[in-house]
Amino acid sequence: MSDSRPATSRMAFAGLVLVFAGLVFWVVSRWIAGGESHSFTPGAVAPTYVEVTAGHTYSLAVPGGALTVAGQGRQLKSVQCTANQQDQAPAPLQLALESDTSKATDRIATFVAQDTGLIHVACPGLTHVFVDNADGRADDPSGRWLVLASIALAVGIPLTLSVLRRPGRFGRPLPVPADAD
Repeated sequence: MSDSRPATSRMAFAGLVLVFAGLVFWVVSRWIAGGESHSFTPGAVAPTYVEVTAGHTYSLAVPGGALTVAGQGRQLKSVQCTANQQDQAPAPLQLALESDTSKATDRIATFVAQDTGLIHVACPGLTHVFVDNADGRADDPSGRWLVLASIALAVGIPLTLSVLRRPGRFGRPLPVPADAD
């Protein structure tokens, strides 16, 4: 008769390690997110100037997206924005606006950059306007850590709990082998 306890203890150890790693990954994700500047990052402040390349399409985003605009009693079609390079006068920005029923979380419009360089985008009535996909913008490293945390926890928690459901735990009797006569 073989003893399944070593396999069980290895499974329990692996499960606990994965749960611990998942919690550490989650903490790292939240710590990194605090330094990111994206429309979907709580409390983030939009950069004053962003880098764009002529002819490329960029997305304008505000925290809350269409719901933020609707919360001001406005429709997206009423949003108008300007863009300007340093030491230049603001010029109207040609926007392709999302619909008021858009499922986009934060994006409200897209635009095609007319010039290459650093620009400032402003939309009257909207305090934090982000160009999340601007050139040279950092991607979302906190999101990768959050995915790793989710995977580690999704595997670690069931693995740890499965050890608790094994026979012989918590007073449950071990099965008797059929040839144990």
